[in-house]
Amino acid sequence: MLSRSDRSFLKGVCLGDGCLRQVTTYPSLHITHSRKQFEFLRWKVGRLNRILGIKQPIKDREAGCQTGTFPSCQWWSNQSELLVPIYKELYPQGKKVFTATFLRDVGLEGLAVLYMDDGNLHLRKRGKSTQTGEPYIRERIVELALYVPYDTALTVSDWIESLTGASLTPRIPLAKKNPNLWNLRANGTNARHFVEALKPYGCKAMQYKFDLRYDTRTNRGKSKWSEADRNNYVVEADKVTRVRSTQTGENPAVGEDIVYSSTTLS
Repeated sequence: MLSRSDRSFLKGVCLGDGCLRQVTTYPSLHITHSRKQFEFLRWKVGRLNRILGIKQPIKDREAGCQTGTFPSCQWWSNQSELLVPIYKELYPQGKKVFTATFLRDVGLEGLAVLYMDDGNLHLRKRGKSTQTGEPYIRERIVELALYVPYDTALTVSDWIESLTGASLTPRIPLAKKNPNLWNLRANGTNARHFVEALKPYGCKAMQYKFDLRYDTRTNRGKSKWSEADRNNYVVEADKVTRVRSTQTGENPAVGEDIVYSSTTLS
């Protein structure tokens, strides 16, 4: 039987880039990432292999898209009976559907996986210092690229607010191409609360999505990211796992890639 932590993580993977496929007897889980995100996939696979009791490797593949092919890395599980209830809930008619019933068992850990898969953090400048010329105000924007109907977007928004206290509002991403498919967006304080709530469950390879100083347009935050920052930002696995196991009595998350909400980086 899955622990609450493992169930949340597994469901979060299935909500994001994970794809469940009904095979002969039981479903199997398939994940594809760009080769640039190999470390992120390796982080997920380490946990998934343990949850499902398998040792499936990651394989290099050429994946197809609308503009051609690109180098990718893929992982897929064996058929597993553990995936049956998740498949029935998430694919009621053979297509992925977000429902309040499914989201009820997904906690911050699963939400963090969904955010790392389908979310983005943008920082926008708003003016410069007259003395140094440096930007002194930035607008933080968090976006979840869900592409779901409006009612579903509201359901997901309510679920996120119940976990993080942050209010994300529906936004039409491409009105001409996808007039009925909505994303979720938050800025300012709501964006900060959302990111800080998920930091303890983040992957080291995706740390830029949790760095509130990172400027995606100029890479300013990335260029100033020092090894000392990384050491403050990433917590040793044994410290985190001991705290979680003491508080919840459950199996903790995976080790050295867990990210900590450090006050020095807020």
